[in-house]
Amino acid sequence: MPAPKTETKIGDLTVPKRTLGLTTLQFKREKKRATAPLDDFSPFGLLTMFHEYVNSVDPNKLLDPVKKRYTLITNIHAQGCAVFVDVEFGHYGSVGKTFNITDHSVEHERSDDHSATIMTRMAFVVPPKSKTGIFCTEREGISGGGARVVERFKDALIADFGELHHFPTETVVEADAWRKDAELSQIKTTARKWRSNIAAGSTTTHTVPLGTLRQELVPESGVKYFPRWLRDAVMNRSLKMTEYLGFADDDDVEVVIELQKGEQTKKFVVGKEKTPSVRILLSDDGQPSLDNSTFRYRVFREAETYYTANGFTWQPSWEQTNWLGVNADGKWDHPHA
Repeated sequence: MPAPKTETKIGDLTVPKRTLGLTTLQFKREKKRATAPLDDFSPFGLLTMFHEYVNSVDPNKLLDPVKKRYTLITNIHAQGCAVFVDVEFGHYGSVGKTFNITDHSVEHERSDDHSATIMTRMAFVVPPKSKTGIFCTEREGISGGGARVVERFKDALIADFGELHHFPTETVVEADAWRKDAELSQIKTTARKWRSNIAAGSTTTHTVPLGTLRQELVPESGVKYFPRWLRDAVMNRSLKMTEYLGFADDDDVEVVIELQKGEQTKKFVVGKEKTPSVRILLSDDGQPSLDNSTFRYRVFREAETYYTANGFTWQPSWEQTNWLGVNADGKWDHPHA
């Protein structure tokens, strides 16, 4: 299937970089070591169960009162062997204001029970007869609501069926078979510097941006790729590029690497956080975020990469065929609940 044309959104509105993280889910019947096809989960397959969950979950159960994070599911779309979900996500608990950047006027004042949110997307992909499903979660910068939905869905499965079954999850860095043959061609590092500032007439200290420092590392002239040992060290984070390039550990630093395999090129964000350690770059800073059709296309391409690398034959028809597994009532109403 050819890639859909990317459509810009809302007057070419640009946003911070958006990335995609992958998490797998498996199902072990009666907690045995052997994994079972997700289609065989009773009373329905786990793709249907996820569709029911996102359609009927109580919004209060998605709140995180400890970390003061707000998550709300706003749209659900079933396509082929996947369920796509739009998720509003933001923090709450702090008083703030919303400014109009054109005239610097205050549009809205937020109290401690208001949350300023961003919309990110996620998907759950389960090919027929597969023993592994993949959650694909989008983040804007470091923020996104998909991880909370995955966490609470797994909690619901354990609460209702955990006495019988086990549901292991694992973060996916990138399909090993793809990485094994891919070459590292570029390393870009961005560090944002900050300084303390005391506004006139105020005794309050604010941290404000001071500037951005960018460094790019490319192979020597006449050499197309870095050596394999450097590629593996960067991807596995045994070599900290921030320290290698002379950035302080407390700087706000992000590393983007470019891998090439034949005619295919992929960019990944190597963050300082532990999980996920590497995220697929969807759109860079200053670029419009992907429209929904392109996002869904990218999700299926990343799913195809993962499954084919693990010996599972991917069929393009799975991306478009009407999925008959969606429960008509869309309710999480099983006897265990």
